[in-house]
Amino acid sequence: MGACTAALGIGEDGTPLLLHLPSPDVAHVLIAGTTGSGKTELLRTILASLARRNHAGRLQMILIDPKGGPLRAFARLPHTAAMAVSGDEAAAALAWAVGVMERRQRGTAPRYIIAIDELADLLMTGGRPVADALTRLTQRGREAGIHVIAATQRPAAALVGGMVKANFPVRLVASVTSPEDAKVAAGIGGTGAERLLGRGDFLLVAEGQVIRFQAAYADDAALAAIVGEIGCVMRPAVDLAPGGVGSGVGITPPPGLFLAVSVGIAAPPPNSARRPLRERHTPAELRAFIAAADGNLSAAASAAFGYKDRATLALMRDAVQEGTEP
Repeated sequence: MGACTAALGIGEDGTPLLLHLPSPDVAHVLIAGTTGSGKTELLRTILASLARRNHAGRLQMILIDPKGGPLRAFARLPHTAAMAVSGDEAAAALAWAVGVMERRQRGTAPRYIIAIDELADLLMTGGRPVADALTRLTQRGREAGIHVIAATQRPAAALVGGMVKANFPVRLVASVTSPEDAKVAAGIGGTGAERLLGRGDFLLVAEGQVIRFQAAYADDAALAAIVGEIGCVMRPAVDLAPGGVGSGVGITPPPGLFLAVSVGIAAPPPNSARRPLRERHTPAELRAFIAAADGNLSAAASAAFGYKDRATLALMRDAVQEGTEP
């Protein structure tokens, strides 16, 4: 599995599927399905596989969970930059992400994954600030290294149609309630998503191709084990008070998007939280953190190591000095 590549599941022919987010054919992903169809479970599996295969210096996550539960398992990961549960918190976090996007010229490390459970509910509670920020992020985020993965149980055109129509190239569609919802969720008609069993079976829709697959699944115990293996690091959370933050999946065809690979989540890299500070990130990686933090060494140290103290700040200063030496 490559960088920013997530496990999806197994195709009808037994081929394992992966999703490579940085691909220009992917960028952002919509997951749709009724309650109990497996959409939130798939979202959690995607996040777990991303966290397990990418250290926190390479990937950061902004978790938006209006239900205040399904994504909480990831809240203490060193990869988690922010956790939002209310409309105001989500608006603040998304505004901060827009600021990151606008300051970046290209997708430098770390990449950001914005994961949203219940997109339709968020759009209703967050209002125009949330909708505007999400539109900007899905239109321009990929070039800045920002990817949105949003799940919704109500893919009705009146709720999410305008936003997702052009901005989510990849759709993962579970059982929905009607052909109309299936068309909005998939972006094309005639997929038959309304006839799916609703037991973790999905349609992958990308570039006009439709592939049925069974989603990978990790229960609460498995997720807890994964989080424990990665190593939980308590860290100061991003201030989400209003105004406080921002004042190829596998099978060919289609070419470029699909790649047959193992769906098994491989063992994670050595636990960076237990390695000496100087061995956790290269100087180049530390300079990438500093650039992402607009030169703020304290913020960069917190992002890279989960906390800041004299030792982490000294490493940041050394990285800056090394980068300016002739």
